[in-house]
Amino acid sequence: MQLDVTVQIEGEDVLAGRLYQNVRHGDETATFSYATSYLDDARAFTLAPDMPLGPGTFHSGRRPAGGSRPHST
Repeated sequence: MQLDVTVQIEGEDVLAGRLYQNVRHGDETATFSYATSYLDDARAFTLAPDMPLGPGTFHSGRRPAGGSRPHST
């Protein structure tokens, strides 16, 4: 499943990035990447302490389905 992650900045919906979720054999994983347009936006902010602004992909570890949160690796 692919989800667009948006944030509101100054009343405007802004695409922050994309979250990809995968469930296989009862394990859930997720990856997240900031959108290039978001990284280029001077108003952009970090979405989580362990997901600093910048290019690249953040990966979650495998967890039982029902609540992954991406972590940088």
